[in-house]
Amino acid sequence: MEAKSKEVKLEPLDHFIQRAMSKIEKDIHTRSNTPYHGYTNPSFPSIDNQRTPYLRSDQMNRILLYHGCFNPPHMEHKTTLCHSFLPAGSNLGIIAAIIVLADDQDCMRKQKKAGKELRMSLVLSREQRIQIWNDDMPSNWHWCFPRDYETMDLFEVELSKMCKKSGYDIEFVSVSGVDHFHDTDVISGGNIVCGTKERATFLRKDGSGGWTLNQASEYGPWNDLEEEYDTRTDILLESSEELLEQNLIALNQGAIPEYRGENRRQILSTCLDKAISRLGPIRYCVHPKNTKTKPCWVRFMLKRPLDMSEAELSMGGTSSGTSPGTGPG
Repeated sequence: MEAKSKEVKLEPLDHFIQRAMSKIEKDIHTRSNTPYHGYTNPSFPSIDNQRTPYLRSDQMNRILLYHGCFNPPHMEHKTTLCHSFLPAGSNLGIIAAIIVLADDQDCMRKQKKAGKELRMSLVLSREQRIQIWNDDMPSNWHWCFPRDYETMDLFEVELSKMCKKSGYDIEFVSVSGVDHFHDTDVISGGNIVCGTKERATFLRKDGSGGWTLNQASEYGPWNDLEEEYDTRTDILLESSEELLEQNLIALNQGAIPEYRGENRRQILSTCLDKAISRLGPIRYCVHPKNTKTKPCWVRFMLKRPLDMSEAELSMGGTSSGTSPGTGPG
């Protein structure tokens, strides 16, 4: 008699975020002896009732964490997050991203360290920066955490416990720009570094005019991931034309291709596939101490092909002369 296959459970990630945030907020109010009226803020922006991320019981559900001042959030931040979420590789099982914004005081210190004249008008509050993310960079797969870094640490633990208790495994993956990773670094956990070749200190030209990745300290060699890009996630398949276009613009770093033909949604989807596939292979390296329970690996995501200039990208072209911005029709 054949054993019955275990039923795959699906639940919205938002349900668990709400519960974890409610517990944390209640604890904060209890410690400060202030009244608590419950946590009711929606996690993922509700855009025309678009589907938000779901947990699956048959996989490791990975959530991107994108830390920074974001003072203010701009297109470069959005392109980094989109390039980390959309083409990072289907085997990671990335379902969502959480943006964690630094304290206002941290932003002030960063301005001062950079030698900039410190004026209050130059530092937006966390609430203002979150509002910009939500208004100018709409998405049904990322959420801005409303508290500080320390509270985020508590939230990660609480969310993991609640998901595990209900039969879901989650893991957090850090996102950073290439200028924040060096070949002498060893970073615990799973990490995605994203950017262009000009800003990658661990990338150098070789004698033949190509590009070589320097082996990162204590990690194994860089390898190309042997799998096809997979953009056909449920959340994209069920996205509106508006959100598909937002993702496409971010992947093209602001370049808006022409859309031809009657079936605009199909064309947008095709263009999104082309924009991702032209980036070339995903590069990754693994630390010798990497395990399932204590991951230690890095994936390098390019924002444009190694042999493409910024000028070519702005025209929507590729190194082979084809354009990701044209579809059937």
